[in-house]
Amino acid sequence: MGRSSDRLYRKYEGGPFYGWFYGPTGRREVVATRTRDRAVARKILANAERAAHSPGGRAAHEGTVEDALEYFVSEGLGDRAAATADQYTRKAGHLLRLLGGISRVELSRDHVQAFINRRLDEGAARGTLTKELVVLRLALKLDYERGKLAVHPAALIPRFRSPYVPKDRYLTEKEYAGLLGVLPEERRLWLQVAVLTGARYSEIERLRWEEHVNLDAAWILLPGTKTAKARRRVPIAPPLLEVLAAESRRTGTLVEPWGNVRRDLAAACAALGIPRVSPNDLRRTFGSWLKQRSVDSAVVARLMGHGSTRMVDLVYGKLDQATLQRAVELLPEIAPASLAAAPGSKTTHPGIPVSGSKWVADPVQDGGQQSRKRRRRPSGDRGDHAKGDSPKTPVAASGRTPAGKTKAASLSERRPLVVPRDGIEPPTQGFSIPCSTS
Repeated sequence: MGRSSDRLYRKYEGGPFYGWFYGPTGRREVVATRTRDRAVARKILANAERAAHSPGGRAAHEGTVEDALEYFVSEGLGDRAAATADQYTRKAGHLLRLLGGISRVELSRDHVQAFINRRLDEGAARGTLTKELVVLRLALKLDYERGKLAVHPAALIPRFRSPYVPKDRYLTEKEYAGLLGVLPEERRLWLQVAVLTGARYSEIERLRWEEHVNLDAAWILLPGTKTAKARRRVPIAPPLLEVLAAESRRTGTLVEPWGNVRRDLAAACAALGIPRVSPNDLRRTFGSWLKQRSVDSAVVARLMGHGSTRMVDLVYGKLDQATLQRAVELLPEIAPASLAAAPGSKTTHPGIPVSGSKWVADPVQDGGQQSRKRRRRPSGDRGDHAKGDSPKTPVAASGRTPAGKTKAASLSERRPLVVPRDGIEPPTQGFSIPCSTS
């Protein structure tokens, strides 16, 4: 049937009227008026449109932020690793507490900014708050793609910076030996597997003798699922191979589950008087020990299940002072070249004259050119100098002065030796003329 200008139509001749309008999210909504009276149907359609766009109607029609988060947790994490999905679920808790009751269509940038301010006032770390905003962004993006949200999430979430400062805690060999001494016997193997394989906490807890350990070939299969390269075979280090070979039980889980690992490790570190460590710090210990022994970052990344060396270089491969010291000791030892000139030589390097040497300044050696350079005259003689007059010494046809000496030798006796300015070439005449500032 045709559609009228009042947005009412019938599906068949003589049937009841249907109407339509654009809802709060921009989608077309259809209303069945169940009446054949056009005037009544028009009123029913207007009331339905007004109710849908009212605050209460929009909330009832489109749901709340809580609905968006619940859908994201239940349906939007199917392709995520179990540990990642668990983390997202936990980070959604404060979002539910502070934003859950707000309608999705009413959610604004101001609401999210108020959430940020409230969490900061509560003492939340900026890194934690960043992860919570990531969960909110992903949940709203999913709703936007489903047509439940008309505004793109980028317009709703303010820019929030949280500089990433990688942790640098790892165990020294002495601290590792100390922890092995204070931990209960049933926890020592857990610590050894963590430090000597670089496995993640979730990977350690899932290890089983039959599926993942091959003592004959000396490798252990880490069942990672976080990244594409997380599932990997790692050669068993000789100290760990010796421990595993001595184990009498070869079935079931490789280590006993350790639910309170953070608390127990913190208590053990306190007993030793060393900074506390986490399971991820044990993984960093593996990477740091390898890097400190000059193992290439690509090899370390492969052993740790990373797709590139970026995380090794940025987070897991910490260098100690001894490694840095060994590095600078590799620099070559180069003795300074002798600055003393050879006997009879006037230069420190072939072809480069010593500034102020006779080769540069002696008027005899340079063919008398220096003696003919115009020099400053005392102020009393400046008048004659300005007129172009200069004292002349009679010169015989032989080129000798009346005293029987060469002209150059005579000049060198009665004029002081002028040492030119620094440089290979002597100053030119143009730069020797007195100026007004002289």
